[in-house]
Amino acid sequence: MEANRRATRRFPLSVQAEIQKIGNQSIHLTGTTRDFSTAGAFIYLNRPIAEGSKIVFVLELSAEITLSESTQVVCEGRVIRSERSGHSERLGSGIAVQIDNFQFFDSI
Repeated sequence: MEANRRATRRFPLSVQAEIQKIGNQSIHLTGTTRDFSTAGAFIYLNRPIAEGSKIVFVLELSAEITLSESTQVVCEGRVIRSERSGHSERLGSGIAVQIDNFQFFDSI
């Protein structure tokens, strides 16, 4: 059995993820997370993003998740794996992202 190489524990979390940048290119691509930690996430998308791509994405965490106010998390990271997920036809690809930086903002 392969040892888990993750530095932090991932938690199952299905929330909307909006990809805002791939490299230096602004984009609007919406997906859904499968799991999330402070070090990484897996996001289902309707198109693949190349491994090694730097991305910026935003997660909207509801008050039910935060047990406080709704919060946006803006994350910067790098795609470390891109795969066909088989999750659904609408979200047929998935990416594993290593998060390098994140910041919390109150939702408007």
